[in-house]
Amino acid sequence: MNTTAVIFDFDGTLIDSLPAHRSITRRVLAHHGIGITDEEFARYNGMRAKDGYALLVKDHNVPVSVKTLIKERRKLMSHVMETVTLYPQAPACLERLENYTLAVATSSGRSYLDSFIKRFGIGNAFAATVTGTEVKNAKPYPDIFLQAAHKLQTAPDQCVVIEDAPNGVIAAKRAGMIVVALLTTTQKKYFTEEAEPDVFIKDLGELNKTTIKKAEAKAYIRRQLSAKEE
Repeated sequence: MNTTAVIFDFDGTLIDSLPAHRSITRRVLAHHGIGITDEEFARYNGMRAKDGYALLVKDHNVPVSVKTLIKERRKLMSHVMETVTLYPQAPACLERLENYTLAVATSSGRSYLDSFIKRFGIGNAFAATVTGTEVKNAKPYPDIFLQAAHKLQTAPDQCVVIEDAPNGVIAAKRAGMIVVALLTTTQKKYFTEEAEPDVFIKDLGELNKTTIKKAEAKAYIRRQLSAKEE
């Protein structure tokens, strides 16, 4: 079945925001005497903030509540707003894929997403957008991608997801979708087991119809092997 829709993650995929988010997380945790490695951040990357911070509290025995950490994070968010840029390859990529139906599915909130889409003038490219506040379970659960497919009135197996985070890859595969992983924010070594995509690309400059066709072929083989194992 041929792909008819392309669903983009947002942070680290279309916009270069992960360095700022990583900095904020480290500053919040440092305030409580806790450090976090790049490997640990990769584990939380792609989750809703409250879900990621809940894991941080559990993993590091942080002596304050998730609510407190989120409040401290919110005070630093203006830093993100000021430093984030659109990836330079994004405009041309969106134009190349104009024959597909495009959407965004992000763990971030609605006001966050809308503000950046407006700033960068890319709203007309997307037929639908879904945020983490619109679904019960965020990535790595499949809800957000299934909701995007529902909004697009497209079957999940006709959708290809573009992701930069292992949690997002897992969510897309659980949704029954084809997955292309960008190596913009997370090293390839972290995309293992369920987080292994159908295709890796360096950045959006490598995303085109040929790449999507390659991902379709890989996904077909993956699904056939999975069916045999069952």
